[in-house]
Amino acid sequence: MSHKKVYAKAMDIGPEDIVLCEVCGAVAVDIHHVRFKSQGGTDKINNLIALDRNCHDIAHGKVKGKELLKDDLFRIIDRRIERCRRTRI
Repeated sequence: MSHKKVYAKAMDIGPEDIVLCEVCGAVAVDIHHVRFKSQGGTDKINNLIALDRNCHDIAHGKVKGKELLKDDLFRIIDRRIERCRRTRI
């Protein structure tokens, strides 16, 4: 299953739903691997985050003077997973 499908299934997102960037709240355009697959990252939900174009470019180091640290992205994911657990109980 592709990482986009993994994310959509875990987040209960349909094909017509609008997904928001988990960093800034703008409309997301990418499901980003926090730990890149080339560095041993997986397609599991605890390694995936929805990002808009600007935040995705920052995460890849393409915006001079700005950075998103992997630890910060993992904290956002951890909070999202905890919220999902609480709503499903």
